[in-house]
Amino acid sequence: MKDLTKQYNAKLALDHVNLSLNEGIYGLLGPNGAGKSTLMNILAGNIEKTTGEILYNDQPIDECRVLFNHCLGYMPQNQRLYEDFTGYDFMGYFASLKEIPRNQIKSEIEKGLTQVSLWQDRQKRIREYSGGMKQRLLLAATLLKDPKVIVLDEPTAGLDPMQRVQVRKILAQLSKEKIIIYATHVISDVELIADQFIFLKKGQIIQKGTMQELTRTFSNYVYEIDCNEETCEKLKQEYCVTGIQKKTKGYAVRLISKEKWPGKEAVSPTLEDLYMNNFEDEQLWT
Repeated sequence: MKDLTKQYNAKLALDHVNLSLNEGIYGLLGPNGAGKSTLMNILAGNIEKTTGEILYNDQPIDECRVLFNHCLGYMPQNQRLYEDFTGYDFMGYFASLKEIPRNQIKSEIEKGLTQVSLWQDRQKRIREYSGGMKQRLLLAATLLKDPKVIVLDEPTAGLDPMQRVQVRKILAQLSKEKIIIYATHVISDVELIADQFIFLKKGQIIQKGTMQELTRTFSNYVYEIDCNEETCEKLKQEYCVTGIQKKTKGYAVRLISKEKWPGKEAVSPTLEDLYMNNFEDEQLWT
């Protein structure tokens, strides 16, 4: 992506985004309105960019959109489903849209539904599915025809912890030979499997890199402080607090401090620490 922008009237939703992606999982992180969905919709061809260029294997997507779409799996957030379809019929519909040869459709559907533990529920109407089952069905449809580029918008929304682990395992296995862009607010889901992270704020990339790269200059500024309730409330007002744990006596407060904390050793930063620092109303550390 070269100098990619998207303008909505007076609002600049994407502001000169530059990215080069190879095989692996990229965690796309940012608050609502950061431009994540705009970026993904441009890649999927749902909306047009204003300026800039997107290349796939050195070819402008504008010139190879049909070819790129055959290589793309896109899972949008809050996708409306055909409630009268069975899970099997829905997968068959998507298999037809993706032009999977007729003699391969049955095996592809079975493989996809088994992968997300829905094969036993394949003849149920989608209206009978829970929210988590619908989300898994969407993921299975997205992965049909073995796409080379996978774009996922909140793929684990509505899933229980075990199902989220299952999705992480599936994506981790696929990432060795695919580009996976994974947008989420569930930091723990992407922290464990992403090769690199992209922080998007007000349409601009403010940070990107591996976890090691992102935490290198941040490693001496995260502390865990044991305190009482009164001090806990004071720390919340004065620092970027990224976590609070109730203990038998008092609290353990995790915070970001520009200054070294007297008598305390800094702890290793997490992705959530980075996220909170980047997207607090006032950024505390740059």
